[in-house]
Amino acid sequence: MNIFYVMSWYPDSPESIAGIFSKEQVHALARKYPEHNFGVYFWGNDDKSLQLWIRNPLENVFKIIRFFSRKPSKNQVKPNLTEYFFPALTWSQKIIYGNIFTQTQNAHKALVLFENQYGKPSLIHAHVGYKGGYIAMKLAKKHQLKYLITEHMGPFPFYNLIKNGNLFPRLMEAYQNSSLNIAVSAYLENEMKKFQIPNTTVIPNLIDENFFVPHTETNANQHFTFFSLSRLVKGKGFECLLLAFKLVVEKHPKTILKIGGDGELKSTLISLSQSYNLANHVIWLGNIDREEVRVNMQNCDAFVLASEYETMGIAYVEALACGKPIVATKCGGPESTVNTQNGFLAEVNQPKDIADKMILMIENYHLFDKDEIRNDFLKRFSSHVICEKLMQAYV
Repeated sequence: MNIFYVMSWYPDSPESIAGIFSKEQVHALARKYPEHNFGVYFWGNDDKSLQLWIRNPLENVFKIIRFFSRKPSKNQVKPNLTEYFFPALTWSQKIIYGNIFTQTQNAHKALVLFENQYGKPSLIHAHVGYKGGYIAMKLAKKHQLKYLITEHMGPFPFYNLIKNGNLFPRLMEAYQNSSLNIAVSAYLENEMKKFQIPNTTVIPNLIDENFFVPHTETNANQHFTFFSLSRLVKGKGFECLLLAFKLVVEKHPKTILKIGGDGELKSTLISLSQSYNLANHVIWLGNIDREEVRVNMQNCDAFVLASEYETMGIAYVEALACGKPIVATKCGGPESTVNTQNGFLAEVNQPKDIADKMILMIENYHLFDKDEIRNDFLKRFSSHVICEKLMQAYV
């Protein structure tokens, strides 16, 4: 079987995390099924040097000039896995649909390279309905192939993909013609069904169980340590989390909160934590790589994230893979992840409730068994389980 992927989001540098879950999924499939071939097309969606903004006309000129020195590239990751990068400028979809026609042409070129290398594709798998799903639909029609879409959008749909209560026509067209529309959580599937999207099913994102593993030694934290990880942007609930943590520290002064990630709200959040007298209790880690994420997951006592919405919530599941209990909010995806043996759910934007759940975690920590948490994760989110579900969907 030869499977060609169209990735709306895909890491284009070691520092980039946009679409990391899509990349890890394809790499896991290539490892597990060496008899099949996998090709990935992407165009640099997270590369700011390829993004043109109306408010920055002079900067756009320099970006366009530099763009002509960019060349397509091919990365042979494994004998059965190749990444095809065709850089493309992007801009607001209000203007010639954000250059989707160039991205579609480039996808065709990448597919031809894939076919020359491995043979005719068996199917096309797009990640995210727009633009990837639309591009996959055009490719599938041209090459007489079936295609399917995995949706990750959160909240669903993005505001610029809806008008007068209806989905953007090109997005809806992609769903309607797809042989299967995969949601990464039951919550997301329900949101998709509200727009009458057909042929839906649920297959979560996978977590590499060989990378995210429990610590081999018992933690020796002098303080109870919560770890949180996300971009420091609106919607991730850090203002609410800091207020909740203030209430936690008032009852349990020997408590630490480590926060990994960076973003536009970082300086505001640091000032807020100082105003709550949390300077000695909150540790700001900044951007951390995957190895540092694993270390912090392994060395914390529990993971916490107070998001306002999550289609799935990868970081929660990474914590479970390391045998750590979690405190999450009822923001979508976590309702399918959290159960009585692995953590607590709090109401969204309710600092008191979040604080209460964090205090419950501290005071009942002895009730959580890391082996039970790990085994439950393996049954639901491991690469072995998810890869098998994907291959069944491909047949």
